[in-house]
Amino acid sequence: MRRLAGIIIANLVMATAGFGGWLAWAHGTLSGVEALLAVACVLIGSGQLAALIGRDRGHAALARRAARLGEVNERLGDEAMRLRERIEALEHAFRAAEEAARAQAQAQFEALEALAGEIADLRANPVAQHGPGAAFRAPAGDPAAPGAATPEQDTAPAIAIETVRRAVRDGRVELCLQPIVTLPQRRTRHYEAIARLRDDDGRPVLAGAFAPVAARAGLMPAIDAIALRRAADVARRLAGRDRPPAVFCDLSAQSLVDSELFPQLMEFLAANRALAASLVPEFAQAEVEAAGPLELESLALLRELGFRFSLDRVRHLDIDAGRLAGLGFRHLKVPARTLIDGMEEAGAQIHAADLGTHLARHGIELVADGVGDERTAVDLLDFDVGLGQGALFGSPRPVRGDLAAEPEHRRAA
Repeated sequence: MRRLAGIIIANLVMATAGFGGWLAWAHGTLSGVEALLAVACVLIGSGQLAALIGRDRGHAALARRAARLGEVNERLGDEAMRLRERIEALEHAFRAAEEAARAQAQAQFEALEALAGEIADLRANPVAQHGPGAAFRAPAGDPAAPGAATPEQDTAPAIAIETVRRAVRDGRVELCLQPIVTLPQRRTRHYEAIARLRDDDGRPVLAGAFAPVAARAGLMPAIDAIALRRAADVARRLAGRDRPPAVFCDLSAQSLVDSELFPQLMEFLAANRALAASLVPEFAQAEVEAAGPLELESLALLRELGFRFSLDRVRHLDIDAGRLAGLGFRHLKVPARTLIDGMEEAGAQIHAADLGTHLARHGIELVADGVGDERTAVDLLDFDVGLGQGALFGSPRPVRGDLAAEPEHRRAA
């Protein structure tokens, strides 16, 4: 302001001097050049004054804008604070809902397992070999029987029915995981959940020993219910990964037609349909081919919930891929030796190198099963197989409490 006042006074002085110079020239006192210099001083002073006034107006406009920006920033700060409070409230609500969902799932898990134990306690005697689902049952000792041992599993003698019943009743059913890896990278992509029992002395009993006995006694649905409930828990715990693996869980056909357990399984899966993409029920080829209307209807109900299936224990390749896809199958496990040198004996109408592409056209992924040595793994590279499973990549191992960490058998593979 002082500078402005000084410039105004100076301009007034110059204006007065200029006006006086003009009067002097008019009366002949000053020459024309001197009068022009006086007028020039007046004009220069006026220009400086106009420029200064313009700058001051610009400064005032900037000050007003700065004030408005300050008000906007203050409002934005208030909005940010309110947004932060809302986010914190949503996070709190989400955590509460997650805890409630986890508690509900745990209650469902416990109820399903308790029901399985009660049914096992009631079914002390072998079931009759007729009635619903009889066509879906494989004969005892058949390699396609529910939960039959894979080539790398021990084939121990069958155990007593009462031992199986007590193991199920007392909850001595364990879940083991075997990796399904990508080829040729050998990175764990999925897991297969394999159930095993503990006998009265705590010794492990593999599926090859208990499955035929449990099937004859009608206990496979109870074992399946426990295995499926625990496989769902594994899938839930793995869901936090960037590309969560699926968990394949073997089910017997008896479970699809069991009047006591199947409705409970459906209720359980309906409540956990968010796991449909990561929980894959698996069925033996012989059971699927022997399926009747009731079994197919059960598969359709599972399919409506969003679940898709895997075909396991494949003994021949005279298959209709389109029909399998229509039933909801998205994975086909074929023994590695069949792909390498047994296609003709398996009744395949296509070369092994084209099988994966043929299945992929129907949305089915080929898995080479029973890969037990390096030579087999190398031979498979000629047949465009994307996934492999077997002892070479990792044997079945009990589920650990820190499952979300790097699996031990993945490091070994």
